[in-house]
Amino acid sequence: FPIHFGDEWWGYVGFDDCETAREWDSQKIMVLRTASQMIASALQRWQAEADLQRAHDDLEQRVQDRTAELNDAVQDLRREVTQRQRAEAETRERLVVQQGLAAISTRLMQAAEFDEAVADVLAQTGALFGAERVFLVRLQGDGQTVHRIHEWCAFGVAPLFESAEGWTLSGASGWLEELQERGWFYTEDTSQMPDELQGRVSLFAKGGRGGYCAVPVYARQEMIGFLGCHGLPAAGRSFDQHLQVLEVIVGIMGSAWLRERVLETLDRRVAARTRELSTFFDLTTLAIGAQELSEMLDPVPGRILELGSCDAMCIHLLDAERITLTLAAQGNLPPGIRQQVQAVALDSDFLWRLERLGEPLVVTEQFGTTPLPSQLRLGGFPSYLGVPLPGGWVSYYRASTHGFSVDESSLLLALAEQIGVSVENYRLRQRIEEAVTLEERGRLARDLHDSVTQSLYSLSLFARSGRDSLEEGDLDQLALRLTRLETTALQALREMRLLLYELRPAVLEQKGLIRTLEQRFEAVERRAGMKASVAYEAADGLEMPQTLERELYYLTIEALNNTLKHARATEVTVRVWLSASEVRVEIADDGCGFDPEQPSGGYGLGDMRERMDRLGGHLDISSAPGAGTRIRAWADLTEM
Repeated sequence: FPIHFGDEWWGYVGFDDCETAREWDSQKIMVLRTASQMIASALQRWQAEADLQRAHDDLEQRVQDRTAELNDAVQDLRREVTQRQRAEAETRERLVVQQGLAAISTRLMQAAEFDEAVADVLAQTGALFGAERVFLVRLQGDGQTVHRIHEWCAFGVAPLFESAEGWTLSGASGWLEELQERGWFYTEDTSQMPDELQGRVSLFAKGGRGGYCAVPVYARQEMIGFLGCHGLPAAGRSFDQHLQVLEVIVGIMGSAWLRERVLETLDRRVAARTRELSTFFDLTTLAIGAQELSEMLDPVPGRILELGSCDAMCIHLLDAERITLTLAAQGNLPPGIRQQVQAVALDSDFLWRLERLGEPLVVTEQFGTTPLPSQLRLGGFPSYLGVPLPGGWVSYYRASTHGFSVDESSLLLALAEQIGVSVENYRLRQRIEEAVTLEERGRLARDLHDSVTQSLYSLSLFARSGRDSLEEGDLDQLALRLTRLETTALQALREMRLLLYELRPAVLEQKGLIRTLEQRFEAVERRAGMKASVAYEAADGLEMPQTLERELYYLTIEALNNTLKHARATEVTVRVWLSASEVRVEIADDGCGFDPEQPSGGYGLGDMRERMDRLGGHLDISSAPGAGTRIRAWADLTEM
């Protein structure tokens, strides 16, 4: 009898009488058929149960697999949440540290004297680390005698250094040498301190919580003191993080200390170095008012070249991969050479010099092989002075074979360090809210009212000389002195209005080129007694692209500044023409003029040409002594 499962044939059931022959009647066949059907039903049930068990087992395995996947997903999610929470906490901690470092740097760089800012810096450092005591030991030139100790103590902590008069660390010379060699000192147990620190001069108080730490302060590779802390967290990863921040702080202190020493030297020769101080002031002003790094660095070479200490210069910044120096600004480089110094590839022999801050590289014809990259060797400039910056390099060139004097080298090195400080301050300032920057700019604008002291002194000299001429009855000399008095006063007023205007927030993006120039005329030229006007012609519906507008604005401002400072002009006119295919700008004055063929690094003419080169345009300067100056700039808009 056949057995079927559904519509499929599965097999059959057979019955056989092997002993006797018989005939199967219909009743027996019916019975056997029924038995076969019962056997088939049982087989089907067993088959169904087996299939059901397999399905059940498969489902159970799938449930287990899915449960395991869900558990893994939950664990991954928990780990991700934990990692994100940790990352957020670390980000918040880094932000606090960055804001603290920015405040410390700002305080040190803005202080008139280093000692005035140290107390605030120590308090900020103590708050940053949660320390009980922070102190700065300043050493004299012998490296062992204490010059002064600055100390900050948390609330409830007694001062340790009432007076440092007569203190010397000669008995701790071994510890000082180890501190210089290792770069830091840390212990959690005062009983483990070296014996030489337990003598007459005790630098670390016994008792209290946390550890004791000291980090040396360097200026130009010379240890000038060290920063100490009491009550730091226990050693380990936390201390390693604190050590990194402490090293940044002492680096800022060393730079600020070095800056103060340079300024002190300049103060002793203030009569002969007025222009040098003015350059430092200009760099500081540029660093404060610039919104972009290029805007800050572009005018720097022109300001430095005005001093006459070098004939050309360029500023390079190190790329992120630390293998190439990229040109950021230059002054007075021949046009054919600029492409050569645009990107300078570094090798291992030179790369280490970038890390040796404060150690300049001097190259003259008397020296043989030097590690200076060939791209920085320029024909026509046999004397070279290179200065490393934090993340960059400054190159000074002279056409003379006599090199740089000691005073010139010191000045250029200080200026390079000021550029480095400005770049570092810019990078730190980007992490601070814009409102703080605007507030600081306003404060500096108010402080600029005190910068006319030198001009007022000159006015007093002319007035005194005029009085002497009057008493002597020399009316010709009196008239001459009064004329000089009026000219000097007017020029001082012009420059003050210019400086105040430059410190105002930029309005170019909000008001456009023409309204911004009109505002400049109203704030500077017209108040200085000059006749100033701006004219604009454009086809209907045409608007100047922002990039083009910005370049033309700074080109025009450079020309107007030259007119205000050097031309002794009574009238200046700016005209702008804009069409669908071309833009043209003309700046004309009736001043004393100059000879364009004579090289001059102080008028910013190279910067103007560079701006037009970036636009693919042209610049033409028409001037002669006594005939005024006319500057024309134009660019083809279809090729931009």
